[in-house]
Amino acid sequence: MATNECDPVSLGIAIDQVYRDFCKVFPDNNSMEMLRGMLGAVTAGVEAVPLKFAFRFDYLVRSGFDSRPWVDGKLRELTREALTGADRAIFLDMDPAPRAVDLGKDLASDASGRQLRSYYEHIGIRHALLSSCLVDHDWRYVLFAGRSPGQPPFGEREMAVMAAMTPHFRSALRARTRLIVAERLAESCAAGLDKLGIGVVVINAAGKLVEVSPIAERILAARDGLVASPRFGANSGSDNRRLQSLVRAAAGADWRGGGVAMAIPRPSGLPNYELVVDALPCPPGLPKDGSVVVYLRDRMIGPAQAIEAGLLQDLFGLTQAEALVACAAADGRSAHEIASYLGIRYNTVRAHFRSIFAKSGFSSRADLVHMVLNSPASLGAEGPAAGDRQGGGDHVAVA
Repeated sequence: MATNECDPVSLGIAIDQVYRDFCKVFPDNNSMEMLRGMLGAVTAGVEAVPLKFAFRFDYLVRSGFDSRPWVDGKLRELTREALTGADRAIFLDMDPAPRAVDLGKDLASDASGRQLRSYYEHIGIRHALLSSCLVDHDWRYVLFAGRSPGQPPFGEREMAVMAAMTPHFRSALRARTRLIVAERLAESCAAGLDKLGIGVVVINAAGKLVEVSPIAERILAARDGLVASPRFGANSGSDNRRLQSLVRAAAGADWRGGGVAMAIPRPSGLPNYELVVDALPCPPGLPKDGSVVVYLRDRMIGPAQAIEAGLLQDLFGLTQAEALVACAAADGRSAHEIASYLGIRYNTVRAHFRSIFAKSGFSSRADLVHMVLNSPASLGAEGPAAGDRQGGGDHVAVA
């Protein structure tokens, strides 16, 4: 089955479009449209099917299919029923070689197969061309195309086109998997920085903002010492000149890295912003593009405000009440302020401190605060509400 039966120009354009479409978290369907045209099909797409054929059946992308909800829902239902039955409706092994199927003849003869055959006929699909293009963990991605009853079956030319396209869909899907993992990692890192009160701003060689983290957006929106337009900078002329000088130096070819810090006073009188300016890391072998990253710290937003009492309980074996007292101490409150804040007696606060010291091995509030602020208790998701966890001690009502 020679691929030279395919139009090489059309094939090359379609292959290029596959990588452009599928090297994204949410692929476009332009390559599917091209494949559908090359195959003379009424529909084409990529199905994501669990290897165990249970619980889910989904489309990654498709083109030309009747997307009305009742059609889509019925097809998913029937396919799931057929694939979880005693006999699979269509057997497709791991061999990526395309397989042509006559849906009017080749479906399983059991009840699910007959029902699925009837439904394909109802929605106007008779001939299918299938290729198992990738197995990734518990999922198999199937490249498919369909023709209507009035069209001839898929022939040698169409199977050659499918065979030529399958490896490229496989490579693009693998790249997409890596992209998803990288994006999830980046999102997790960004969420951790947000919880620590650290904002991130990325500036391109022209001095324009290209990426701004949520904490950085809050800082810039306040316009309390820093501004975002017409370019990232400081309100004060002297501070801005120094900041721009650092940004230009970090963007330069001679920058050695490591970052340079400066403080930005705030007109409101709140604690200064703390900045570190550095060149944005560039992958080895690529020329430096002049992008700069700025890390912003607002002392009014930080670990003490993000500490979660439930995580402190888990980390250090504290009760719910003790964990809340430890959080309040890390926020800079005195014992009397903690008593007022939590609605408990002063002597109860002191008793909680004694218990916390005994469990943690520390003997001073300074050591306790250091322990809490340097623990990962500010990095987790919001835990169960007070009262949902086990814990002894007094009832604690947070005002």
